[in-house]
Amino acid sequence: MKTKILSISILFFVFFQTKVQAQNISFDCIEDTYVSRSSSGTNYGTQNELLIKGSTGGNFNRKTYVKFDITGSDTDYEQILLKLVKIDGEELTMFNTNSTGTTWSETTMNWNNAPAFIDEVGQGHLRTADILYIDVTDYIKSKINNSQFTLSLAISSDDIIGSPFAVHSK
Repeated sequence: MKTKILSISILFFVFFQTKVQAQNISFDCIEDTYVSRSSSGTNYGTQNELLIKGSTGGNFNRKTYVKFDITGSDTDYEQILLKLVKIDGEELTMFNTNSTGTTWSETTMNWNNAPAFIDEVGQGHLRTADILYIDVTDYIKSKINNSQFTLSLAISSDDIIGSPFAVHSK
């Protein structure tokens, strides 16, 4: 079996790995944005960064939403990982990843109309200072098995920090 890594940095990448060689295949991000509770009516869909942050009382929370198309993918993988590469902000130690509906648009979403979390897909901890991996194997395989190739995830954290954890968007 192979391992797939879905990476969020400049683009969404999936890495197919075998014991002998690694092969890189990318899936383009369809849409991405983040929402901010303190600016609940503001849309950030044209920003170059995606922000994640927890806060005391939740007033300054930021949640990132990503949507991508994995058409052509299969389930012949032992593990599928979501990879976040930090570009700025304070360190977060814990991330939550949830599935959401796919009908949102990056140009209209804000805190007030963001889709609700459906299921917890995975949790992750930073493995190095700037890279986080979240196992999303079961979620992605179930979507592929049900012929659902447009996927939407929300990434959040309950960690209380000053500067938001930032990753590049597309």
